[in-house]
Amino acid sequence: MPGLIIGLDHRPRLRVSLKPLTGFTLPDLKKLLTFLWSVSPLIDTLHAKYCGPGSLIAPGLEFSEVFNCLPHTCLSDAEWRAPREETAFTHGPPIKTTTKMFQTPDVMRNSSFSKYALLEIATAEDIQTLVSMTDIPIQHEDGQVYNHPGAYDFSGLLKSKRGDQRVQFAQHAGTMDFAAISNWIKVCHGLVSFAINAPRDRIEHILSLNSPVQGTLNTYDVLELLTDIDLSPQAEYYRNLNPRRFPPDLAARQPCPTIDLAEHSWLSPYTFGVELEFLLPYALEVPDRHEKRWTYVLPSDTEPAFISSTIYEHTAEHLAALLNSKGHFSATYNTVKQRRDEPPHAHYASHLATVSAVRGRTVDIVPGASHMYQLWHVSQDSSLTKHLGPILGYSGGVSGFEISSPIFRDRASDFRQILNVLAILRAETRPMLDGTCGTHVHVGSVRPFTLTALKKLACLAWVVDPILSTLVHPVRGAVHHAAPLRKGSNLAENRSLRSYEDLLIGGDDKMLVVEIDSHLPMRGLTSRLQDEFTCIWSAGDHNRLTGLLAAANGTMPPRGSISFDKINCMSGSAFPYGPWEPVLVGTIEFRALEGTLDPVLVAHWARLAVAIVRTAVDAEPAEFFKIMTRLLKERRNSRERLKCFLEVVGMGHTYSYWREIPEQNKSLAALVEQWHPKNRWVGDEPDLAWIERNVVALPKLPRGAADELEKAFKR
Repeated sequence: MPGLIIGLDHRPRLRVSLKPLTGFTLPDLKKLLTFLWSVSPLIDTLHAKYCGPGSLIAPGLEFSEVFNCLPHTCLSDAEWRAPREETAFTHGPPIKTTTKMFQTPDVMRNSSFSKYALLEIATAEDIQTLVSMTDIPIQHEDGQVYNHPGAYDFSGLLKSKRGDQRVQFAQHAGTMDFAAISNWIKVCHGLVSFAINAPRDRIEHILSLNSPVQGTLNTYDVLELLTDIDLSPQAEYYRNLNPRRFPPDLAARQPCPTIDLAEHSWLSPYTFGVELEFLLPYALEVPDRHEKRWTYVLPSDTEPAFISSTIYEHTAEHLAALLNSKGHFSATYNTVKQRRDEPPHAHYASHLATVSAVRGRTVDIVPGASHMYQLWHVSQDSSLTKHLGPILGYSGGVSGFEISSPIFRDRASDFRQILNVLAILRAETRPMLDGTCGTHVHVGSVRPFTLTALKKLACLAWVVDPILSTLVHPVRGAVHHAAPLRKGSNLAENRSLRSYEDLLIGGDDKMLVVEIDSHLPMRGLTSRLQDEFTCIWSAGDHNRLTGLLAAANGTMPPRGSISFDKINCMSGSAFPYGPWEPVLVGTIEFRALEGTLDPVLVAHWARLAVAIVRTAVDAEPAEFFKIMTRLLKERRNSRERLKCFLEVVGMGHTYSYWREIPEQNKSLAALVEQWHPKNRWVGDEPDLAWIERNVVALPKLPRGAADELEKAFKR
């Protein structure tokens, strides 16, 4: 209705009522209530926390007569027992608002109490008795106890009018978003239909998956549940919903968290970020009035001494403003750099709040993470090709820039952000690439690393490094800051390694031998490879391990194709993993990939980097032993080695994307000397011919890029 304004906060709910055409029978309802009790903790994760079982609006089954050991719940408990949860108001300012919650009773689904409650349900003699079991008695301030409608409301089954009996789902946040409404209706319908109609063995299989053996972690998540009950489209919808699970119309009004570092049952704990290096031209006058893509034009009154800094500052600020205008939170190095005389958090927060005003909303800065990694960060890169003077048809020159992403998670929605940013850069500016440009991927985790995990990762990286080298442009192997591990690291250059055979014979460190042999198939390996693995496992701390993989070519910082340089030990931390396992945080940096603004290549490379880290860190010793055995086995050709590697790290479905790339790169190897960045200088002067020959201008992104990106996530 024109002129009608609809406001939503935490009180309105999307209530979905369901009833079979022929009505519910008592056996149907027993199966439904039993199934909902088992899976409701998973279903709760589809909603914002204020819609959880502790909601005052629609409490969960935990508060019902049959599942609560207390005779009633006091409304006053919400004043002091439970923490408040964040909500949103669609017509209020974009600031944090919260609501009171009940303290949810801690009832284990596989406890004796729960089993007794399920027995009561199974022996209920009529529908009225069953409905009374789901009553939620709440004592109000006046001392009176009233039945309160819950998240799963069975009271509608007692309607006197025939055909009006129904079960209602009331936990979903109020929303006017069609996708949110339709997907939740399908989930409700799917749950009821499956609980009533599915074969007993399918139901018992799901219940067993959701009831792990005592002492083990429940890894079954809601997305797996939805898939198992034939709701795959809904699983995909919720997979890409915002981390806080607010409906889109409410999420748009809440402070936007810059990054997601929370643990989610449906999401891998591993994080990643990308650094994209590229060149941008500038001019002394508009170079081509028919070309709509932006180029910085240097003011004619710029002092010669300030030309370089002026180009950087104005271009970087333009890039940041461009990304902000398109909805991507961005700032330059100068905006977020830390001043020594100011508290870091206050300084960063104030600057980031100012930048966020460009977007017309308040961002929620995540504590515990560097503010530089919570936005698209634009900076100058002096290691890239730079020329102040006419070149490539531009009257000014070219300068190097780097855009680094915020911390991302391995999900399609985050890769779409990369696609969007690259589409903006290529459609709105005139980016260029050459052999000096690289693409770096940082892989971390919302959980800390252990030294043992990093040793496993170092061994895995050591074995797969030659395979990774075939997937990148051959010029990268000649770049000092991306030297291959097996050719250019300190470990590769060291000719006096600790001998594995001497370790076995000497018997002075039996525990080290046991640890090595439990993780690695040492028998049958070359003595050199045995000694390299021994050196990795002998590293007493992460600094020693980092030094082994560091580049041996004298560059500063000495980073190679895979670097542990960004891993740090948490100061003052206890050692929860054992007396020799300090808590390590940070990222592993994959630096081998050439400069690219191709979102599909970036996505495949980033996912491959995450897969390598995940495989090494997650594998138990016996599993890791099998992984390394497969990788170290002789293969007939490079394609077989590549296929084996991808299968081992769980990325076998991407073989069709990677299989032709090694041959393409092999054909380019003869031209490495021509592309080598060292040739861009003649003495102290830039070689203009080299720049003209090797710098490549990029067109706008092809129309099919989005479709190609989606294929990266299809198995």
